[in-house]
Amino acid sequence: MSIGLLRMASPHGLVRLADTGAQFRRLGRPARWAFSGQHRLHLDRSNLELLPHGFKALRVVDLGAAKGEWFSSWCHFGAPDRADLFEPNPTQFAALQTRYGATYTLHNQAVGDVAGELAFNITQSPEHGSLLTPGAGITELIGEPEPILKRILVNVVRLDDTLTGEIDLLKLDIQGYEQRALVGARRLLRGTRAVLVECAFTAQYQGGSSLVTIQPELEQAGFHLWDMKAPSRTVKDRRASWADVVFLREDEYERALA
Repeated sequence: MSIGLLRMASPHGLVRLADTGAQFRRLGRPARWAFSGQHRLHLDRSNLELLPHGFKALRVVDLGAAKGEWFSSWCHFGAPDRADLFEPNPTQFAALQTRYGATYTLHNQAVGDVAGELAFNITQSPEHGSLLTPGAGITELIGEPEPILKRILVNVVRLDDTLTGEIDLLKLDIQGYEQRALVGARRLLRGTRAVLVECAFTAQYQGGSSLVTIQPELEQAGFHLWDMKAPSRTVKDRRASWADVVFLREDEYERALA
């Protein structure tokens, strides 16, 4: 018997399996999906469980889409009618284009508070690529410095200059640039129902944002913190480093409480 099956067969594993099955049932999927590693991966990566029960997103905006990993997991539980996916790294964007170029609107751009051109750091681990330089927080998270392989110029846009209309879900995973992107989306946020954002608890990039700068920006825009995932922790001392957090616009928040 594999180690994975042994863990699932333990008392703790069986409780987790039952909880996961209940999550799938709440999403209108069969509880037996809990036995599938692929289905569990999509559930975990989508963060759908952080949103209110029954939340539907017909239009999604994904900042820091990478190769479409998060978006594919979201679509696993119901593809949106419309989506705008932003990714400045050209290698990642090429994979994104292959995957979704025929279906959704793709933007080979970074997003911030000021439009223009900025240097983007291509790092050894692509998920840490950023308009900002990795700082001590990244080193503490992964246990070693994150090497910058090269810097390229990328186009930076403001969401308020780029998109219009109502948005059901705005997702941000842009490595320390979240608060600046929100500043550039203050008009758009008025028509946004929910925000899913990767929040560091202390800045991981030089000059980067964290929960203490992101939360006030969203509260000023009329959002309330709704839920937070269990945090990822630093390698050495196991301190909470970052977590995915959901904020709801006030009317959505009140509706979810009712």
